[in-house]
Amino acid sequence: MLGTGVGLWRGGRLAAVVHLRLRRWPLLVAAVAAQLSLGWLPTATRWVLVLICCGLVLAWTVENFGVLGTKLGLALLLAGILANAIVIAANRGMPVDVHALVISGRSAHTNLANGFLFKHTTMTPHTSLSWLADRIPIPLLEEVVSFGDLLMLGGLATIFYRATRPRPRRMRSQAAPLPSVGAERVERPDSHSETRHADNKNRSDLRQLQTHG
Repeated sequence: MLGTGVGLWRGGRLAAVVHLRLRRWPLLVAAVAAQLSLGWLPTATRWVLVLICCGLVLAWTVENFGVLGTKLGLALLLAGILANAIVIAANRGMPVDVHALVISGRSAHTNLANGFLFKHTTMTPHTSLSWLADRIPIPLLEEVVSFGDLLMLGGLATIFYRATRPRPRRMRSQAAPLPSVGAERVERPDSHSETRHADNKNRSDLRQLQTHG
C-alpha cells in the first residue's frame, strides 16, 4: 500500500498495476493455499510445508523478474524470502521472541504454535540464527516481525511503486531520412551530364564565332 500510494502521489497510475501481465499465477495460489492449510497438519511437519511455500513464492518471483520491472524490489523480496526460509529450516518453525511479543502489546502466554499461520515456535537460548527470528516489535500493529519480513515489505513497496509508474517508450526519431548511397550515385551522373552539355554548347558557340569571323 505504501509503495502504491507514493507511486500515485508521484504521478503514477493505478491502471498500470492492474494491467501487469504476471505469469505463473498457479504457483502463488498454491503457496497461499498451502499456508492456509497448515492448521490441519501435525505441528512437527508444518515447517516442511512452510519451506515448500517459500519455494513456490521464490519460483513465482523469478518467473516474473522481467515483468515487475525493478531489480532492487525483486532483490529485496528474494532476500527476505530466503532469510525467513533459512531460519525456519534451522529451527523447524519461525522463532518468536516473547519479550518482543510483550512490547508489541500481546500476552507473553500467546499460543505461538497455534497462532497466526501455525508456523511459529518460541525463541530460546538454543535457537539458531536468532537474529533472523521474529524479534522486531511493532506496537502499532501488535505484531512482531523478522528482518526477512522487513526486506520483503521493502521489496513489495518498491515493486508496487515501480508498477504505478509508466514505462519509458522508445522515442521515434523525427529527423528527415538521410539520402542513401544509391541516391547519391544516381544524382552524380545527372550533374556530370549537365556539365558536359554546357561544355558542348560552349564549344559550338565558339565554332560559330570562328566561322563568322
